Amino acid sequence: MEVKTRRTGKALKNVKYGMISQFIKIAITFVTRTFFIHVLGQKILGVNSLFTNIISMLSLAELGISSAVGYSLYSPLSKNDKKTISAIMSFFRKAYGLIAIIVLVLGLFLIPFLPVIIKEYQTIDNALLIYLLFLVNVVITYLISYKEVLITADQRASEILKIQIISDVIANVVLLLVLLISQNYILYLMAQIVMQIIYRGVVNRYITKKYNDIDFYTDEKIEKKELSTLKTNIKALFLHKIGDYCVNSTDNIIISAFISISAVAVYTNYLTIITMLISVTTLIFNSLVSSFGNIIVTENKDYQYAAYKKLDFVGFIIYAFCAIALFNLITPFIELWAGESYVMNFWVVILMIFNFYLVGMRVIANTIKQSAGIYKEDRYTPLIQALVNLTVSIILVQQIGVLGVVIGTVVSSIVLPSWQRPYLIYKNVFNKSMSEYIKRHLLYIFIVVILAVISYFALGAITINSLVAKLIIYGIFTVVLFAIAIIAVYHNSDDYKNMVKMLRRKNEK
Repeated sequence: MEVKTRRTGKALKNVKYGMISQFIKIAITFVTRTFFIHVLGQKILGVNSLFTNIISMLSLAELGISSAVGYSLYSPLSKNDKKTISAIMSFFRKAYGLIAIIVLVLGLFLIPFLPVIIKEYQTIDNALLIYLLFLVNVVITYLISYKEVLITADQRASEILKIQIISDVIANVVLLLVLLISQNYILYLMAQIVMQIIYRGVVNRYITKKYNDIDFYTDEKIEKKELSTLKTNIKALFLHKIGDYCVNSTDNIIISAFISISAVAVYTNYLTIITMLISVTTLIFNSLVSSFGNIIVTENKDYQYAAYKKLDFVGFIIYAFCAIALFNLITPFIELWAGESYVMNFWVVILMIFNFYLVGMRVIANTIKQSAGIYKEDRYTPLIQALVNLTVSIILVQQIGVLGVVIGTVVSSIVLPSWQRPYLIYKNVFNKSMSEYIKRHLLYIFIVVILAVISYFALGAITINSLVAKLIIYGIFTVVLFAIAIIAVYHNSDDYKNMVKMLRRKNEK
């Protein structure tokens, strides 16, 4: 009982500080993006988004090592096996040093291809210098961030989140002042690199002191069996990373190459809001990854499955509500925040929201999959998904523009991941049939579609001239409609009763 309480306490603390950090990041992102829109303009906003995606592509060289190492650390941390922890962390330090070199070389190799990736490359001032500053920033990160995997695997990420929250506020105040005073994007990127070095250095020092009995430079080797498992997981995760990148981070590159850099800016405004919601909601579940890893090691199948079902229902409540809220609010918000010129086609927005829901509802399955160390079984799925996404997107973008890119993303999401990852955890973790899962999730989708249809006709029947008033009224309507629907459908279900009990216990505390 004491172990469960301690495990839950750590997870809740990680969620608490993670949420605080994430909300501060969201506020900072909105303020920074507002400055970009109104101070630097649409083209620079597009360049910033595009180069962020290109650097993400170079980061594929990371191979998924951090996730595999995090999983390998669960067991020695629970046993306080300092020798094994030191060996794993020394291996990880060397690996990240090598990755930094590989990323730098690949980044320099990519330079001649930038005019192909960016349709308007010749019209962008200092495009090469901007790209090199992005590259330097990511290389430095690999050189000084490797110790963070240890404190995360040890469920103590909340401790460095305190440092992160303070540094984020200070760093971004400095960055915004640089941007506002100089209105110079180059100076902004240089200041960003300096702030990154300071933050990573402080965190590095903190972790070194916290784990002063761990030798990060030991010559000890990882045991052959452990090293073999680690290599297998890394290979599988590398394939996952390639697939995930091709699905989630290539849209901007395709839009830039076939349409324009300004179209990237418009698209990424919507994507930024959706990504923020994904990051906040994913944080809740990812903060529980270490805890679920412990549950898999220490609890029986029935306990594991019951814990999963609770997570799955909470996930539905969160992602279904967010999907309906996005459907009703995202476009009037964009119009108020950035201006009418940044509003996108209705069907593009619909498909982006649908993809958000599909991705969100996979978060829970991915959380359990990662906790159980299931990497190898679906290692080729992301490659198939990526191939479908890129093929459909590149063909359709030339016919119907941005809509074609989003169709490619949605189709690739439906082809395999939306059903295969749940199948893997049902088979390998719970030893159960997926039939119950399919019935439950078909009902989830039906509810979301019905609520969207009701919202479309109900809100379309009223005229509100003020965007602020529209957001308030639409927001109240969304909350009331969703609450009525969930209570009506689920008020007698065990899932609903368990969620209410959990909320009541939290309020009593």
